[in-house]
Order: sequence, then structure tokens, then C-alpha cells
Amino acid sequence: MSDGRPEFVFSDADFRIENRYFNGISIALHRTEGDVSQIKGWVENPRVDMILNRWRNENHMSVNAVPDDEEMLQLMLDYDEGKNFSIKELGEDVQLNGVREPICVTWEGELIDGNRRKYAVMWALSKRGGATPDQQHRLRRIPMFVLPKEATVDDKEAILIHENYAPSLKNEWPPYVTNGRIYRRYHELSNQFPSEQELDIRRRVLREFPRFDVTGIRNRINTWELIEEFRTDYGDEYNEDDLSAKINKDFNYFLQANDTFRTKNVFSEPEFKELLFDGIQRDLFPSFTSVRRLEEIYRSPEAKEVFFKGEGLKGTSLRSNFDRATATARLEDVTKNLNLEKRLETIIESINKLTSVELAEITPSLRSRLESTLGRIIAQASVSPDDSTEANIVE
Repeated sequence: MSDGRPEFVFSDADFRIENRYFNGISIALHRTEGDVSQIKGWVENPRVDMILNRWRNENHMSVNAVPDDEEMLQLMLDYDEGKNFSIKELGEDVQLNGVREPICVTWEGELIDGNRRKYAVMWALSKRGGATPDQQHRLRRIPMFVLPKEATVDDKEAILIHENYAPSLKNEWPPYVTNGRIYRRYHELSNQFPSEQELDIRRRVLREFPRFDVTGIRNRINTWELIEEFRTDYGDEYNEDDLSAKINKDFNYFLQANDTFRTKNVFSEPEFKELLFDGIQRDLFPSFTSVRRLEEIYRSPEAKEVFFKGEGLKGTSLRSNFDRATATARLEDVTKNLNLEKRLETIIESINKLTSVELAEITPSLRSRLESTLGRIIAQASVSPDDSTEANIVE
């Protein structure tokens, strides 16, 4: 300790009292700036229990063994299954924007809140992070709250509970809003820097939207161009507010379509775009990911007919209809490549699988068509090839 402040606090930093509420309790904290390298990571944090136990088991260590900060950082990077820590992503953010939310420590330097921020700064300052000299200077001095000497165990517990269990009430912009802004900003910068390459413009956009990478920026731009096509085709069917609400609700369908088909030839076919837009406009897709299967349906007129029957269906009924459409497309595709006997066996097998409930739903019109088709097949099959000059024709 020196000058009435902990040693990890910079001597020239403000050291003012600020009252904040945690879990309903008012606690006086010192708001200041300190050296995060002097703050030991919180290895007792429940979030790291799994990787800590794995580390002990792999290295045959006792249950009381703890890694140092460098080892802990590597563990969090190596075992980041499901992006539980996202240290690299957070490190890239603090490089650009600094540590925006102060970490919280006791007077003795025990970390109470901000474990990920502490390790993200470590990553950013390491060779892996590659921070610039200016970024390094900024990150060696980060904001922090320091509990006073007289803080109680209850004060510490209140902070732990609030910072780790209280829900975040922040509402992020919906994807519709974010991607619209990315698209407009891209074109603004393109006009502002007309001599720059497209990739360089995307890199400029990335500086303002760092949560994406340059490929993600491109995908959002392409997705919005697809949305603009939809606006052109269906703008007359909605007022502007309803159209925006529709695009906002169904944004992920457009994103999925762009991600799946952007590099495929089918995406340049107007009829395919029309089928995609009809499916979105009429709510025919049971899920965002089902868009990936649209090309199968597109290639089959019979499958498209089934697909459009899903209009007005909801939930499992819509899912069943979509599955029937793709099954119809796949059956047609398979039978095209089979010899005559196999094709007919496939059709017979499919018919034999119909349930009694499905058979009862056959309409008189459909029954008449079935009878006519089977009659023609049987009559033609009974005619010797020598008796007919034109195959597949029976008068």
C-alpha cells in the first residue's frame, strides 16, 4: 500500500468514492485506474470449474492446485467449447475500444468481477493479440472499482451475486436494424472513397461494426441486397411499416438463403428467387434452416405444388407439409436414375406405405386419375412391342 491506496492503483489516478447499488445494497467504492497485471485471475470462479478440473486430472495434480495467470489464459483459449469465454473476441474488442466496464477488486487486489476482461486484456497485450503501442499503453491502465478496507463479507457477496446472476436488461438492435445500417454505411463509404477496392471499404465498415469480420460484413451486405429485391417485388402488397416489420421478423430467412445459395448458379435464376420470396411472403418455411432445402423443391414441379399447400398451416402441420415437399422432390430425383423396373417398384412401395387415414383422404378426382393411369399402364404392358409402332401410346 502507498499514499492511502493499494499498490496496484496508479499514483496519478483519480481515487474517488462512488456509491453504487448491488443486489439492492448501497456500497461505497473507489473508482480509479490500476495495473491489471497485478490482479490475480479468479480461478475459484464457477465458470472455470470444468476446465480447471480437467487441467488437474490431465496433470495429476491435487484438488487444491491452481494454474498461474498465463496457464489459465491458455486453458480458457484451449477449452473454449461453445464460446463460454470468447477471450479472443473480447480481447479484440478491448484493443479497439478499451475496457469500458470497470473490473471490481477488493482492497487486497482480489478479483470479484471482471475475470474475462482481465484475461482479455492479457490476451490483447500478448504476442497473440498483437496490440499496437498505443493500444498497449491504454490497456496497461484499466478502469476498476476497489472496495474500501472496511468492506464487509456481505458487501463482497452482494457484488458477486449481482454481477454474476442479475439479468442484463440491455436490448441489442435487431439484426434487421444492424444489417440495414451496415449496408447503408458500406455505400456511404464507397461513395466517399471511390478509388478504394471493395475489400478495403468492407474493412472500413468493420472498424465501426467490430463484432463481425470482413466476410461477415460482405454477407450482411449481400443479404441486404436480397432484401432490397424482395422490397421491389412485394412493396406494393404492404405499407412501409408492415413491410419493415415483415423483413425484421423474417430476416434470418434472407440471411440463410444468402449463406446457402450465394455461390450457386441457381441464385441467378429469377424463378428460384421468385420461389424463395413466395415462400417467405406466404410463411411456407417451418424454420430458418429449412431454406437450405429449397433447391430440391425448385427442381420438381410436383414438389412445388406440395410446398404451396403449406400456406396457412402452422407448427407441426407446416413442418409435415414441407417434409412431404422435399420427399416428393427426392423421390422424383431418385426415380429419374433408375431403370423401369426399379422406378415402378419405388412407386409401388411408396403407395403401399400409405396409411388407411391417408387413403381415406383420396378425393374422387384423384382416384379417377389413379385408375386412369393404372389402366393405361396395364393396357400398354399387355401389348406386345411388335403390336405397337409407337411406344407408350394406347388408344
